[in-house]
Formats: sequence, structure tokens, C-alpha cells
Amino acid sequence: VAGLRLAEGVDLRALAARYGESFAPPDDATIGTLAEAGFLATDDGRLRLTQRGRLVSNEVLERLLPSSPQLM
Repeated sequence: VAGLRLAEGVDLRALAARYGESFAPPDDATIGTLAEAGFLATDDGRLRLTQRGRLVSNEVLERLLPSSPQLM
């Protein structure tokens, strides 16, 4: 998902092909919410940060990554 920081963003299909079942794409609702807020753009299977999204990229990436159990 760090590829989102690049101008061209990431190709979700390529990630799925590379990582197979271990790849868990962000859910459509999260992507839709972030896109409607102006933080993400989707184009032909690619996902990228907008200029506005780059300003808060850590927060956007946190919302896109699957939650994992806390290590304690």
C-alpha cells in the first residue's frame, strides 16, 4: 500500500496477482468514503492518493490497512 505515495498509485489487480490469497484489498466502502472526501482517486483498477490525500497520507494508509491484533 506504500505505493500509494507514488503519483501513479498502485494497481490493485497486479497486487492481487502477485500476492494471491494473502492480499487483502481495502474494502469498497472505505475506498468510497476516502474518495468522496477527496483523499483517494480510482482510475481503471489503480488507486492513488490525491493532492489532498498526500497531506494526510499516514491517516489514509492507516484506514486502508487491515487491522491486526495488538502486540502486547
